[in-house]
Amino acid sequence: MPLGKSLAIYVGSFTDSERAQRYADELAKKGVNVLPITSDIELDGRMLIVAQGA
Repeated sequence: MPLGKSLAIYVGSFTDSERAQRYADELAKKGVNVLPITSDIELDGRMLIVAQGA
């Protein structure tokens, strides 16, 4: 995903903000810069779900 002149990786979506923050904290401990974004979306169609990697 484009983020200004850089690229960003979408790592997840959550309905629970506390769960999202815990995951962001976990990624930050691993050296991953995290920018949480809140968005209202409408879904129509299928959703692809991928299991978390190691």
